[in-house]
Amino acid sequence: MRGAKLWMMAVATACAAGCANGSSGPTSPSPLAVATPSVPSTCEPPSTPGNLSADVIGTSVDLSWSEVGDASDYVVLIGWTPSSAETLLTNTSSSRHSIEGLPSGTHFVRVHAHNWCGTSAPSEAITFTVK
Repeated sequence: MRGAKLWMMAVATACAAGCANGSSGPTSPSPLAVATPSVPSTCEPPSTPGNLSADVIGTSVDLSWSEVGDASDYVVLIGWTPSSAETLLTNTSSSRHSIEGLPSGTHFVRVHAHNWCGTSAPSEAITFTVK
């Protein structure tokens, strides 16, 4: 519906500028009429990231994992338990991520790969400790 309103506004604007000569408006489709992207028929969520590792330096951690070929980005979750994400929930397009200023204690981290078709299962959660 919104696309139709935008097209009608484009016709009205074009008519205001050029309909005085008797034309009824533009003769080609409006450039504002954009097709909605569709999901490919062979669409599948990406594979689960593997080889998750954490390198702690002070209150910072450098995370890395194996790149997943069909992933567009990764969701990184850090929490106080293997299934929580109260410390950090973010995404990155890289297979590496650094976090600074973490509170002391044991943290659990897991990573999901994501693409247009969905989100992978989580990687196996690993722990790291900030002292």
